[in-house]
Amino acid sequence: MRRSRRCRDNGNSMSTTRRTLALIVAAAVPALSQLPLPTVNLPITAIAIDAATPSNVYISLGQGLLRSTDGGLQFRPVPIRPASQPQPFIHEIIVQPDNPRILFVASDVEDGAVFKSTDQGETWRAVNTGIPRSSVAVSRLFQLPRSPLTLYAVVGQEVYKTEDGGEKWTRRGTLPAQTTAFAISPAEPQNMYSAQSTGVSLSSDEGATWRRARNEVPLSANVFITGMAVDPRDPAIVYLAASGPGERPGVYRSSNRGEGFAFVPRPIRYQPVSLQFDANGVLYATAADRGVFYRSANPLRSWETILVTAGIQVLRLAIHPVDPRTIWMGTSVGPYFTTNGGIDNFSRAGQARPSILAPAPAVEFNLTAGQSGRVDLPLRVSETERWNVPLTLSTTNERWLSLSATSTSTPGTVQVRVNTQGLAPGSYESTLRISSPQGFNDAAVPIRLHVKTPETATPFTITTVTGTGQLGNFGDGAQARLAAIGNPDSVLADTAGNIYISDTANHVIRRISPAGVISRFAGTGQARSDGDGGAALLAGLHTPRGLASDSAGNLYVADFGGRRVRLITPDSTIFTLATVNEEVAGLTSDPDGNVLVAAPGLHAVARVDARDKSLTRFAGNLLPGFRGDGLEARLARLTAPGDVAWDAQGNAYIADTENHRIRKVTPAGIISTVAGNGLPGFIGDAADATTVCLNRPSGVATDAAGNVWIADTDNHRIRVLTPQGAIRTVAGNGVAGFSGDNGPATNAQLRGPTDVALDADGNVYVADNLNLRVRRLTPPPRPRIVAGDVQNPADGSPRFAPGSLFRITGRFLTAGSQASADPPWPTTLGETTVTVAGRAAPLQRVSPGEILGQIPYETTTGPVAVQVRLRDQTSEPVSITVQTFAPTILTGPGNQAVAFNEDGSPNSAANPAEAGSQVRVHFIGGGPTAEPVASGAAASADPAPALAYPVTVQVGGLDAEVLSSGLTPDQVGIAQATFRTPSELGDGLHLVVVYVGGASGNSAAISVRARSEPAP
Repeated sequence: MRRSRRCRDNGNSMSTTRRTLALIVAAAVPALSQLPLPTVNLPITAIAIDAATPSNVYISLGQGLLRSTDGGLQFRPVPIRPASQPQPFIHEIIVQPDNPRILFVASDVEDGAVFKSTDQGETWRAVNTGIPRSSVAVSRLFQLPRSPLTLYAVVGQEVYKTEDGGEKWTRRGTLPAQTTAFAISPAEPQNMYSAQSTGVSLSSDEGATWRRARNEVPLSANVFITGMAVDPRDPAIVYLAASGPGERPGVYRSSNRGEGFAFVPRPIRYQPVSLQFDANGVLYATAADRGVFYRSANPLRSWETILVTAGIQVLRLAIHPVDPRTIWMGTSVGPYFTTNGGIDNFSRAGQARPSILAPAPAVEFNLTAGQSGRVDLPLRVSETERWNVPLTLSTTNERWLSLSATSTSTPGTVQVRVNTQGLAPGSYESTLRISSPQGFNDAAVPIRLHVKTPETATPFTITTVTGTGQLGNFGDGAQARLAAIGNPDSVLADTAGNIYISDTANHVIRRISPAGVISRFAGTGQARSDGDGGAALLAGLHTPRGLASDSAGNLYVADFGGRRVRLITPDSTIFTLATVNEEVAGLTSDPDGNVLVAAPGLHAVARVDARDKSLTRFAGNLLPGFRGDGLEARLARLTAPGDVAWDAQGNAYIADTENHRIRKVTPAGIISTVAGNGLPGFIGDAADATTVCLNRPSGVATDAAGNVWIADTDNHRIRVLTPQGAIRTVAGNGVAGFSGDNGPATNAQLRGPTDVALDADGNVYVADNLNLRVRRLTPPPRPRIVAGDVQNPADGSPRFAPGSLFRITGRFLTAGSQASADPPWPTTLGETTVTVAGRAAPLQRVSPGEILGQIPYETTTGPVAVQVRLRDQTSEPVSITVQTFAPTILTGPGNQAVAFNEDGSPNSAANPAEAGSQVRVHFIGGGPTAEPVASGAAASADPAPALAYPVTVQVGGLDAEVLSSGLTPDQVGIAQATFRTPSELGDGLHLVVVYVGGASGNSAAISVRARSEPAP
């Protein structure tokens, strides 16, 4: 066995071979910046060589693609997406041998699965039709040498095939469970091989079906299969690589298409981990952490050890298909290559120009005048998070914008700060520019600032419930406001009016009674998890965190340090409900007694079944990161989730703490992001909560109205996500500290709030963790309406029809007065919403004591409930009866009808209509229209919408000829009828009655003067 000579300087110098190759490839290399470029000294995840031009080499460091056209002197990005955008993860690179302009890369399915270029990487497109979206990766990609349009892909555990160069993929089958190595016969691609640590399975139908090989591989204990390859010249020959601490690790050979294997008794000093053939049938094997690989043209006779450099790991090999002397190695410290088959020495490939990644498409601040905001933007390059690249940062010098640094390096962050002091309400713009003398590109991030006028709405009032601000454990048996607690992590309000606190630093659970008296409820104060089956007061807890309760009166405790979920029954007996074997944080229970618990160290949420107490994974695939929106929650990635909460509809909300997001899991198990854009900071509130910044949110709670309450921990705020997807701040001014008690909660200071809970009266309790206090947010008064407060505005009666106008009188209906200038009328005005039978009604004006709006046309007839909602406070429902039609004439002083004479002038005692002339009267409650009309919208003018039912009119007890009827153009909810007054009417006031569908309402007067001459 011959040993090849190693590179004496660990590959850091350029060999004669390398210089010669570089001179052949390019007569002159473009001048580089005076600053040295980053050396490609990181692990290579994929590598490939251009068959036609050996100096063209492609590598990946994990994300994105790099190419050298000068034999490895310098690598430049080959952007699959625009250079400043995140690049997909790369697991495999294929350069088509017969046409090197065609490239394929295998990626994660979420990133696009498979990408293809037909112009040597200048442009790319995803070719993934037929591969369903999932969270798995395309880990392997095979192209048949004799049929380059045919490719096979291993997608998770599935095998897919394309016969048209990737345009359409079809699923062929599923790999056997626990597959550790996989191979396809190049000559007989229907024959596939799967290794499962200690055995081999075979498929003769492209993976559709599998069977175990007839003979087991003769492996000793603790030796496992790690690699596999099929001889391209003889499809009957299959090799395995096996490694481990047991006896006879090495290479095993089959001569009968995998039905049986025998050990190859040839000296390979270091254990092989992977195998591959070159185009000439020479077998190569890599070894872990030894800086070598092996080569053999006849593995039964001899092996050659090729030493690259000691102490590194050869991860990938790329052997030139025409000239096998050219070998590129992707190692743990970058790419190496040789052009003489390794008989001389190896050269270490050179430097790279990385792609500067734009940290965000844009940053949009929505702040109230006087507020400040900030966001931490990650600085990195596309290819890897580990490269150190110097950066220069600049803006367009707006006085309201500042940066934490103007020069830094990757990986790192820059904080963008905005201050609205002295700015008038309006919009402002700037640009953050990121550049590097080493970079392949520059990046730019638009910064937009929208300054709005401070709100006048009544905020919550904040007070302290318990805690003195000093770390301690005293005050039990006395008023809670005088007690000292230690780092309250979680808070819970039960239906009896008790408040429970996880007093984390003191290792106890405290309870505050409805009378305000605090006491120790569970835990001895010693940091241990014991006492199951006994009294909770005598049991040990270890750093208790999350709290939850159920309808049976049980209390659940996340025993963080004990790595378990504890259950305290109504009689105060404690048990271990489930052992998680990882630290647990927030938890919640559903109506059936199932418990969800956040396990930040597992990057997952676990579910404890109420029936058998079994523990299963509910969300998270145990890998940190952010992925999987739109997929099954168990396939998604979370990062250190801190809390979880159910809502009444069976949705689960997860505080995905280190992803700076709130995630939602539907009853069908699908996960999505409902708040947070993933960047830590505070850029204001918005109508779309997914566009704002959160900062390590660690607590969530839900209420009956569908709101999600968020403890935005490192923003020192409490925020609310509405059912409509908007987010707003209800407590905390963003400055860490303690102040503001007995004042507006949004002006107060919090310090690291970690949890939030609500009681039956709408009070909100905050675990103000670093202030060593529990705070209470008392809501503004609830809107108050009673029976009779919902009226027909035309006559004060309780008569309504679909499309009618209504008037509500009451108290605390809104914080200020506001009106809608023009139709269409909004369904929320001044933060007030009115629902009729659960449907939001269009509103024309609101004030603290009165609301005017429209009954939605979609409202069904019969008794319906009307409620007023102001922010998070909802009135008691008031019942009204909706009829099909309830015509009511609009009136003015003295019961004068709102009517107009034939010349268009208002009818009045001073301006009567002549008997026999036309009069137009206006009314509401005409009911449905012949053609649908949108609620809150103004009626069209030409033609005006007709009513669905006939309209008749009487004047002075006489039938009048109705000339036309329908909705009044440009008005909301108002109808009109034009009629001819009976000619026999005399001077004076005459009562008009409008009938729709035979039903009538009030009567109102019009003024008439007798005709001056007889009717013809």
